[in-house]
Amino acid sequence: MCCKVYGMILNKIRTTIVLILIALSGTGLAQGNVDSVFTKAIDFSRANKFKIAIAEAQKALKMDSLRGDIHVFTANVYSWQEQNDSAMIYLGNARKLNYLNDEFYEAALNVLLRANKNDSLLTVCDEAQKKGYKNQADLLKKRVIVYDNKMEYSRILAQFKDSTSKTMLVDSQLAEIYHRAKNELTQQMVGADYNLDIYSTGRVHQFASISYTNKFDRLSTTLSLNYANRFNQNDLQVDYTGYLKLLSKNYWYLNYGYAFRGNLFAKHRVGLEYFYKTKKATEASLGMRYLFYPGPPRQDVWIATGSVGVYFKNNWLSFRPYYVMQKNRNSLSFNAKFRTYKENPLEYSGFEFGFGNSPDDIYTSTQGSFNELMSYRLRYEKSKVYGTKSQFVWGLGLVQEQYTQGTNILSRFRFLIDLGYRYRF
Repeated sequence: MCCKVYGMILNKIRTTIVLILIALSGTGLAQGNVDSVFTKAIDFSRANKFKIAIAEAQKALKMDSLRGDIHVFTANVYSWQEQNDSAMIYLGNARKLNYLNDEFYEAALNVLLRANKNDSLLTVCDEAQKKGYKNQADLLKKRVIVYDNKMEYSRILAQFKDSTSKTMLVDSQLAEIYHRAKNELTQQMVGADYNLDIYSTGRVHQFASISYTNKFDRLSTTLSLNYANRFNQNDLQVDYTGYLKLLSKNYWYLNYGYAFRGNLFAKHRVGLEYFYKTKKATEASLGMRYLFYPGPPRQDVWIATGSVGVYFKNNWLSFRPYYVMQKNRNSLSFNAKFRTYKENPLEYSGFEFGFGNSPDDIYTSTQGSFNELMSYRLRYEKSKVYGTKSQFVWGLGLVQEQYTQGTNILSRFRFLIDLGYRYRF
């Protein structure tokens, strides 16, 4: 009897052990299947097959919903497709699982940046720092980008007070933001410009200007005194130009000029234009100019204009048309600019090309500047900063234009020399 009972106990023990081993092997097999599916998702993401990668990741999560790493991965893939709302859901799942490690914070910082969640991004930066996030350079960069988005330029400079953080300026994006912040915080500037316009027929025209710029919060104001010498005549013009930057980073351009004689410059000159960001690296504008010449004969000139500009890497390309409306005749002009910037956006070099005369340039906004025939303009420009306050700009240009002499249509060249100096304080 004892032997029989003992045998039954041994059988139960064996059965229990077998069941435990089966359960353990099943768990291991299931975990192996999860890892296999997750690996496929990673491979698909590396091949830029994001939809399939997400489907595989979701399949893995159905097998094991407690895998925080898969939730973070799925958030990243959604964000790469600019589906940041979906990405935030998966980051929230990872947070509920307390999967708060460097992998989570790196993903969260990038997703919030792409989603333009500036305040949330700063909050997560502070949280990550408290949790011991190792990539301190990433935290600094994210904070600087947010402060730039919010136009809090003094806080940008505060990030680079010590020598360690200044080594981060080898990053071209950070360097560009840093120098731009310094320029934005510059409150005052004086400038001087001189232009020499030499005709192949021997005629020489001159333009000179002195200016003073002051910044009041988001309003930049420039007062200029302009001088022109053309056709053996002289004229003086006082000029106001204002730029009002909005919180959206869009801005208004306003200009008014008054000429004392009105024989060369327009007696009254008014300009208004609105610049707006269309995408992260593109800008467009739409505006109008009005020029009044007392004559004789009296001229009222309206100019419709606008622009489209795009930034790529450290380059800028813009296109601008001018539709000039005068009594009994209209004309269309076109201008294109290309610039390459250095780390300091005040330093650049570039080319300008146009056909027709550009009536928006101050020194060509004279009664003789509205060429009824075709002209072509090519100009090279360069700007260089010396020290922290001085900026030199210069340009060389060549214009080929047609003009009438009696009943004949003739052609001539004009050589342009531009010199300018800016001092910031």
